[in-house]
Amino acid sequence: MPKKRKTFSIATLLHKINQRNATSTCSPEVRQGWNSVLADVLMEAEVYAGFNYLGPEEVPTGQRPGIAFQDKNGTSLKPTDFYERLDAEHAQKLLEGESFNSPNGDERVFPDESRRFYYVDQSLLKEYGKLIRPEED
Repeated sequence: MPKKRKTFSIATLLHKINQRNATSTCSPEVRQGWNSVLADVLMEAEVYAGFNYLGPEEVPTGQRPGIAFQDKNGTSLKPTDFYERLDAEHAQKLLEGESFNSPNGDERVFPDESRRFYYVDQSLLKEYGKLIRPEED
């Protein structure tokens, strides 16, 4: 007997790709393929709500993060330290997602832009939340 056709949950796809972007040790090109498929699906479903790059603490040890912060000498900074070292004008630009050169020489670097965490609009959050925190029976 042939199998019945079944639809696949967008929330499940989102969860799997977000997880794999954070935990995989495969090449950035593979992750970029996953990201491309996910972005297309989210856009077509009209639920795309952006993404953030994953930081060093969110990827496997020894793997390149999506975003990192460093001072002018190349010493790593925590994101909060980077933000606190900015003047008010540049802190606002950071919050608004604008590009800028930090006046003190600190910088954001993007070692592996395939390390992303995708977001969706409110319509999928409940279903996505169940995948992250499964309800107990």
